[in-house]
Amino acid sequence: MSSIMYLIETTVKEENKAAALELIDRLVESTKKEAGAVDYHWSINGDKINIIEHYADNVATKLHLDGFAVNFGEDFSNLFDVHSCTVYGDPNAEVKEILDGFGAVYMTTVNGFVNSK
Repeated sequence: MSSIMYLIETTVKEENKAAALELIDRLVESTKKEAGAVDYHWSINGDKINIIEHYADNVATKLHLDGFAVNFGEDFSNLFDVHSCTVYGDPNAEVKEILDGFGAVYMTTVNGFVNSK
């Protein structure tokens, strides 16, 4: 399995929620255009906002993370408090170096599959 997935758990202060939702819209529109973006999902419950990201491979993951850092990283850091980042798949050293900045915990795949349609 060469795809990379991760779940990021965050919180956002009530006074930042409107700005956070605007940033989410911009991130979704940007990520839709990325080759190799398989799934990109944001969920909210009160002040908790979770993100599930799934990319075809390390190249697509790195492309997304590099673009995120340049275009959205500062705004994201100002609005969201990251509490955890759980990574699935087999990220390479370059991807791990970036995800480590989110406090990543790496899960080892024991079995599974990705359907491509």
